[in-house]
Amino acid sequence: MSSWIAVVPAVVFAGLGALHAYWALGGLWPGKDPESLGDMVLGGPAGTRVPGPAACLAVFVVLGVGSVTVLASAGWLGQTVQPGARLLALAGASVLTLRGVQGFFDTRLRPGTRGSRFARLNVVLYSPLCLGLAALTIASAMRIP
Repeated sequence: MSSWIAVVPAVVFAGLGALHAYWALGGLWPGKDPESLGDMVLGGPAGTRVPGPAACLAVFVVLGVGSVTVLASAGWLGQTVQPGARLLALAGASVLTLRGVQGFFDTRLRPGTRGSRFARLNVVLYSPLCLGLAALTIASAMRIP
């Protein structure tokens, strides 16, 4: 039986991937211009440039792989791919956990982000999202109901 909990991180990964594809095509939401978008998603000093299309497409691919991996680890794509997918999902959850924890200390690690919209979003949205996705990915891979 497949774990339904895997659907949540898979859908979130797919949605975030779509957002990165949109940015790769020149989209600016939720910003109004490249600088405001950079301030929201990167932090750093004024004028920090947003990553180019190639970087956004690379993140799109990684998130797509993450979406498929979490479904495969939970048995949604058949039993034959599950052991490798489980390891990959747990590795991805480890990265998400590190990113989530790091976000709470980012203003100490990167003082240039202090006071930015990114710093606030990092604490209230990005880091909790990473930790939540990590927990759901682990639960899916371990088939915790």
